[in-house]
Amino acid sequence: MQIAQRYAEIMVDEYQDTNEVQNCIFTAISRKGKNLFTVGDVKQSIYRFRLAQPEIFLEKYQRYRHAADAAPGEARKILLKRNFRSRPEVLEATNFVFRNILSRQMGEMDYGPEEQLYPAADYLPAPDRETEFHLISLENTEDEEFDRTRSEADFVAGLIRKMLYEGYPVQGEDGALRPVRPEDIVLLMRSPKSRVADFGSALNRCGILYSGGERETFFETLEVSTVYSLLQIIDNPHQDVPLIAVLRSPFFGFSADELSEIRAADKKSDFYTALVKNAEHSARCANFVETLADFRRCAP
Repeated sequence: MQIAQRYAEIMVDEYQDTNEVQNCIFTAISRKGKNLFTVGDVKQSIYRFRLAQPEIFLEKYQRYRHAADAAPGEARKILLKRNFRSRPEVLEATNFVFRNILSRQMGEMDYGPEEQLYPAADYLPAPDRETEFHLISLENTEDEEFDRTRSEADFVAGLIRKMLYEGYPVQGEDGALRPVRPEDIVLLMRSPKSRVADFGSALNRCGILYSGGERETFFETLEVSTVYSLLQIIDNPHQDVPLIAVLRSPFFGFSADELSEIRAADKKSDFYTALVKNAEHSARCANFVETLADFRRCAP
């Protein structure tokens, strides 16, 4: 209670990625939620594997009344539906996708008029545009050394070269339309580290300057990230991603086949629970569990 009195307001961003432990802390230090302001979007919840519980956000989203209808002092919600970042064409495509894939049965929420995004930014009139979806057919590919990533990279580089050559119109800093430049274009990739080299080579072949951000930070180096993962599981071994990273590291050297066998033995529990069960008949698993237990006993 003394700690709660220190704060006039408490604000939590990315609330959809909190877990029950964090939520209890927020409640305890915010006078039981009386001065707690949270912001979140369940569509952006991607951290279940890091123990996030988006159902905490959803429960409040569905229970809270709209701000205009809430009684004084009652918990309320404000829907941030106006989008100031994107053209109507982008939002139309985004809403189309989510309307067709998101529901209570899949995604744990419906995507109706209240959840849609509505354009609010002022853009100068531009040529009619529609969101494009390109499909690269591989049916007639017989080359055994065919590389899917390189094929995609070559296609994307060719498309960018065409946009630059034809002077694809974009809105400039002064608000007026001008031909696109290389620095106007961004490629978003789910796994850039495994793909950036192929995309960079494809752009180079097309004579397009690019910056790929290939440099590793200190914490991204293998040796440091492995030690960091070890510290994470010493604190809480029920975290699948850092646990598997440590098992696969040179510290313990578990192979992909061995990890698959551990998971196959118990597909429903978290990986550490499956590992402990495997320790009953696997010396390697037993040694790891014992070593980790020693580390945890030494931890402050």
